[in-house]
Amino acid sequence: MADTAVEFSGWAAKKNWGPETPLEKWSYNPPKLGPNDVTIAIDYCGICGSDLHTILPGEKGGWSTQSREEMDPVIAGHEIVGKVVEVGSQVKDHHVGDIVGVGPQVRSCLECDMCTSNRGNLCSKRTSTYNAKYHDMPGYKLCTQGGYADKIRVHEHWVLPIPKGLDPKVVGPLMCAGVTTYAPLKRFNIGPGKSVGVVGIGGLGHLALQWARAMKADHVVAISHSDKKKDAAQKFGATDYCDSSKPESMDRWKGKLDLVLITSFGNDTEWTPIIDLTKYDGGITCFLAIPSEPLKNIKAITMCQSQRMITGSFIGDPAVTAEMLRFAEEHKIAPQIEVHPMRHVNEVLKMQDDGKARFRYVLDNHA
Repeated sequence: MADTAVEFSGWAAKKNWGPETPLEKWSYNPPKLGPNDVTIAIDYCGICGSDLHTILPGEKGGWSTQSREEMDPVIAGHEIVGKVVEVGSQVKDHHVGDIVGVGPQVRSCLECDMCTSNRGNLCSKRTSTYNAKYHDMPGYKLCTQGGYADKIRVHEHWVLPIPKGLDPKVVGPLMCAGVTTYAPLKRFNIGPGKSVGVVGIGGLGHLALQWARAMKADHVVAISHSDKKKDAAQKFGATDYCDSSKPESMDRWKGKLDLVLITSFGNDTEWTPIIDLTKYDGGITCFLAIPSEPLKNIKAITMCQSQRMITGSFIGDPAVTAEMLRFAEEHKIAPQIEVHPMRHVNEVLKMQDDGKARFRYVLDNHA
């Protein structure tokens, strides 16, 4: 049920977001504080491409054919850092005053095979940080609301303490982009003797390069459709650069990479040449960014004859997220960010939509 004695306030999409229909200030009653819940006063919230996919019109956003007017208002934002201001009666690991982070998920069943094996991000009853219905609160009518707000209420399992060596301003993007790129590198045992390709040198890619280099991969190959980001890629840890618009550059790496991470793509991306960069008999192409259209022109016979693999990876469980935060602290890894006041969220979303982010925007509630 809703906590009618409490109001949280944020910047909500009540219609499909655009110049004529900006996010508006909106207040709502959160779910009642449960025994395992934590209330967080939000200091910072990063902007993720997923936010735009949710609030933009269907064809452009890509994640919904429904009009926002047919759905609940939604406060986007799932790269959250703030201070604990309230805890439920059974919460033991978080205390008022702690600086904590929240990523793209706020609940799961905690009982299924996925949840009990540190894969709660794959729980069939997972609840996203915003625009999702609560599986365990049938009496609460609103969808979840995210981080473009003053506060958020989250199950303790999905609240992460922030290591003291990390600047809270940079942690928000780590809670989504960070773990999204870190988790597959760990799962596929990237380290000495391995070679990694990263397609796209943006908000995800610039972190993937840093992780792979810190893991001591032999080759960390930045893959982009021009030479424009070559200098930036080298700054973030790339040992080599591949211009995918040049056949000779692609041929140089054909069949040589253990893992290729797809962190961004174009509408006209040809996937077969990308997959061909991976090694025969076990090379992996892993999707992190999500094309809105089905993959085309991938022939099963070529996959059979090469024994390459195509897979995907989806954010991360709290265990791998906590490990990622410690790794970032140890190796001094951080996203490159640009900070703007929360009240300027509509202007910042416009810059994000126009592709101007270099490399991650963060909204500040106190600026």
